[in-house]
Order: sequence, then structure tokens, then C-alpha cells
Amino acid sequence: LEGEIKELEKLLAHASAAGNSDTLVMLSKQYKAQQAKLHELNVDWEEIVVDDVGNKYIGDFGNNNNSRKDLKIHVFKNEFETLTRTLHFSFAEQSEFPPVKKKANFDCEAMFAANDSLYLFSKETKDLLLLKT
Repeated sequence: LEGEIKELEKLLAHASAAGNSDTLVMLSKQYKAQQAKLHELNVDWEEIVVDDVGNKYIGDFGNNNNSRKDLKIHVFKNEFETLTRTLHFSFAEQSEFPPVKKKANFDCEAMFAANDSLYLFSKETKDLLLLKT
């Protein structure tokens, strides 16, 4: 739990989901609100995480209708000042956009970083997608 508390001390941020602004609202340890305009289209931001070396990730992978072909994770350094790269990904198992409802398991809602990897979770399934960064 100590590591998780340190993680929270580094960054507390909110990203609006589908169709909202490309602005993050961050809260410092001193409870001062800061905004960062990222100039990255917010298709459906779902999650913000920080890894062990300070890289920040915004998961733009919300996919409620299972119809997106542009799933991505934006990678930042320096308190979101510099976009380092964008990781594009897809689900190898998804061949229909959208698939039939019974096979609609392609809506990521959560992510965490650990051991040089990003772990993504869908709300419809217990399957795990592992991305090496």
C-alpha cells in the first residue's frame, strides 16, 4: 500500500471521457488545481496511470459500441508537457466492428502499469490484454 500512496502523491488527474475536452485537470499535493491542454483528440479517454519511472499514460480506448479501430494510449513525460509517443493497438480476436453482442468484449475501461508493462481490462470479460511498452 505504501507504493500506491506514493503513486497517488505523484499525480491525481481527471480526464473526461468520450467527446469531451482534451484538457486534463490535475490536483497537486498542495491541492492546487492545474489544467493541461494536450492537443490530442479525446475520442474516449478512460484511464490515466503513471509507471515506475514517471511516464504518464492516457488510455484512449473506450469502445462502448465495440466499433473503434483507433484504440491508443498516449505516452507523456514532464507532467504532460511532451507527448513521447502514441501506442496503437487492436484486439486480434476482433474481426467485426461491432461484433455480435455475445462477442462484444472489446471495451477497455481500466489500465495499470507494472513491471514494464501496461495491463488493460474490459468491463465485459475477465480476459486480460498485456501491452509491453
